[in-house]
Amino acid sequence: MIKNRDVGDWSGRLPGVDSVEELRVETSMSSAQFNRPGSVILSTKSGTNTVHGSAFETNRNSDMGVARRRQDFYTKPPHYVRNEFGVSFGGPVYIPKVYNGKNKTFFFVSYEALRTRSASTSSTTVQTDAMRNGDYSGMVDAQGRLTTIYDLDRQTLSAAALISRGVSVASARKKSVLLFSILMTSAIPAVLVSNVFVSIALISVATVGYTGALANMLAMPADRFPKSTVGSVWGIASMGAGFGGMVFSLVTGWVVDHYSFVPVFVGFGILPLIAALIVWFLPEARQWNSDEALGEANE
Repeated sequence: MIKNRDVGDWSGRLPGVDSVEELRVETSMSSAQFNRPGSVILSTKSGTNTVHGSAFETNRNSDMGVARRRQDFYTKPPHYVRNEFGVSFGGPVYIPKVYNGKNKTFFFVSYEALRTRSASTSSTTVQTDAMRNGDYSGMVDAQGRLTTIYDLDRQTLSAAALISRGVSVASARKKSVLLFSILMTSAIPAVLVSNVFVSIALISVATVGYTGALANMLAMPADRFPKSTVGSVWGIASMGAGFGGMVFSLVTGWVVDHYSFVPVFVGFGILPLIAALIVWFLPEARQWNSDEALGEANE
């Protein structure tokens, strides 16, 4: 019985077709030399007293036609050439004037190979000329249905919406931070109410506020400082945020161990509002740079 030497199973390379003498499948009453009742026994050919052999070649070439998938739209099929070939040869071992193996010693060898050269086709979707000019009114989905596009900047209370209405960058950023910070105060009643669903809803509102406030605060250095110093400002702010996060984690653990989660949620709701008020009263000394940054972004 032949098995793959690497993995010990049939998943490897089996002997060539011309080298197989017999294939037998046993589902019961297998010999004790096999460890399972179901066995597949494959026996290879051996040489005989007569010299014999074979050769074959199977060729598939795209120049002579090839089937294509229904979704392919090409007029010329992709290049594909497949050659599968092999030879086998066997007979008695015979060395002139030295050894004659007839009726005693035999040999049999076989060789098979596969050579494939192939290419494939693919299709993609690109923007139309109108889309490249900013007009997406004709955009459709895969079923050809017209896609409705909403102008989110004019339908939300984000900083971008305020800027699009003519509000200065710095003022829009301050108002957005203050608005989202007020939403974060919903974390305070979240730990005081008895209804679980109301508490979850309040925490969700606070999370939305946290996300909006954080996004605007992260963008604020680019609005208020020259591009050459924005990286340094972000670096200092990140260092402070990392240190503050470490301290807050330690304080949170101590407060929860000695009191409860209520002071933590109260702090979560009040501290961002205090920070928003500080941001609100920041001077407008570098307002010109914010407008300049906005102009560069529009370009």
